Amino acid sequence: RRADGLESREVSGVVKDSAGAPVAGAYVHALDDAGAYLSRTRSDKDGKYTLHLDPGQSAKLVAQHDGYALAAPVAVAGDAASKDLALAAHGTVHVTAKDKTTGGALPVRVHVIPQSPLAAAPEAYGVEPEADGRLWVDRAVTGEASLRVPPGDHRVVVTRGWEYELLDTIVTVAAGQTVDVVAELERPLRPCPVCEV
Repeated sequence: RRADGLESREVSGVVKDSAGAPVAGAYVHALDDAGAYLSRTRSDKDGKYTLHLDPGQSAKLVAQHDGYALAAPVAVAGDAASKDLALAAHGTVHVTAKDKTTGGALPVRVHVIPQSPLAAAPEAYGVEPEADGRLWVDRAVTGEASLRVPPGDHRVVVTRGWEYELLDTIVTVAAGQTVDVVAELERPLRPCPVCEV
């Protein structure tokens, strides 16, 4: 816009969670009054964001972040210079993975699948969701993961390759609650294919 000599106005604010804490790395999408996509940005480490719109243009802003339900659009007047945005309430699934025999931490992959499908972001937002209805596919290299989830029932699957058994469980998470999932994965003895020949 600067290169083309076009004027613009800034709209700034802070993206917060339901408890009022700033949220870093959240997308802020801007739509016009008819719902057409205009622009997007991301909040910084302090939850602050800045968007540029046409002078006098009213808009609708939508906050989005992994682990939160998609927020409803918030109207911004054509002369407004600031607007704080709030994400929906959430809880946390905290996974700890251990080797059942040694008790040592295990690097694992954690899948979180909401049991009630969440509203997907429109394609115009340009944010790819996880495949197959998954909210998270997290590689917990230290054996621990804390993952934000909307309130409700979630299927948690913890895997460690074909040599280990897996954990597949459903947890219920309330707003503001942290649910601990301890995955003690067993590495069963398998027959040697060569020895069976």
